[in-house]
Amino acid sequence: MLLKTFDGGLHWQGVQAPTGYPNGGTGSYSACSFISTTEGWIAGSHLEVAHSTDGGATWQQQYVGGSSADGVYDMDFVDAQNGWLVGTFGSGVLRTANGGATWTFHAFPAPSGDGRAVDFASPLVGWAASLSGWIARSTNGGLTWTRQPVPVVGFDTHLDSIHAVSTTECWAASTDNGRVFHTTNGGTTWTEIVTPFHDAYDGYTGIAATASGEVWVAGYRGAVSYFGTPSTRTTSLCFGDGSGSACPCGNSGSGARGCASSSVPSGGLLSTTGVASATLANDTFLLSAAFVPNGPGLFFQGAAPLLSGLGVSFGDGILCAGASILRLGIAMATNNSSSFPSGSTPPNNTRISLAGSVAAGDARLYQLWYRDAFTFCTSATFNLTNAVSVTWTP
Repeated sequence: MLLKTFDGGLHWQGVQAPTGYPNGGTGSYSACSFISTTEGWIAGSHLEVAHSTDGGATWQQQYVGGSSADGVYDMDFVDAQNGWLVGTFGSGVLRTANGGATWTFHAFPAPSGDGRAVDFASPLVGWAASLSGWIARSTNGGLTWTRQPVPVVGFDTHLDSIHAVSTTECWAASTDNGRVFHTTNGGTTWTEIVTPFHDAYDGYTGIAATASGEVWVAGYRGAVSYFGTPSTRTTSLCFGDGSGSACPCGNSGSGARGCASSSVPSGGLLSTTGVASATLANDTFLLSAAFVPNGPGLFFQGAAPLLSGLGVSFGDGILCAGASILRLGIAMATNNSSSFPSGSTPPNNTRISLAGSVAAGDARLYQLWYRDAFTFCTSATFNLTNAVSVTWTP
């Protein structure tokens, strides 16, 4: 039996699922995806997919392609045409672009394993996760996939659920000690979030999140838990991947990063965490740079983007933050990373709201200008990360 709710989960009523395989259904379903109150799909054993356009009152069987050993772990539809399935049918996804009328198989990159969870933020961009401890991202609707660096611990980190908040932000949860992972830059980097209720017996098989940082996880022992990771929304810009102004000598980086340096061909990445509050006591805003050469770098602030956010050539990189440029502080990069202020709870006199003299409502841009001593591009010996833009709150 299926259940549905009309009041946000306060009350539930049964919905008769199709039964009587192969024409009516197997009666065993493990995944569903609805795009409205009336239209949705369910899937389960024998690779069965059924479609309803009347809220589950009636069902149309669409796909039965496997044996009793084949089944669906998860499914996702983003609109009436585009949907994906992962399960025990092989190391890849089944994809439809015509509402489930036909399905095609597309493999995950090796070494791989069965996909356990799948979620798309748009018809083109989405993620899949596996019991084998990996996450892969697609930017072409699931036709091809790229493995991403997730801080997991070997094969035992079973990633059972994933939720794409946007094309750049995604959450994943594991049954291995209740581990939760988060990315805000399309998966270029993933961070483990230690939840308030993390312990050796927690295991999460479901996760959902909002763009404002609210997260729900569900798992073993009948638990549904909620936590928040308050953070200010920022926008990345001035990438060295050719999407804006060209890098000075063709030294393009990769993805949402800066131009390539002599030691890091992918380019430097600037990201943020915390709340950008102009009230000093509430300011937890942190700038973090990764994939930069070890050595000194200057974190700085600008009041407006240069060349409408495309940036201009500067040294071996692209300068994006302009107008009333203000030096925030110098940080020494170790292990190819640095941050400002240093630490998650810096002293008041180094908080960015104070160092940048910002007020509520101010829009500011931030970059890292770092030393790159080996001449490999221009005659300059410095480069820059991408930029991030933020509007400060009260």
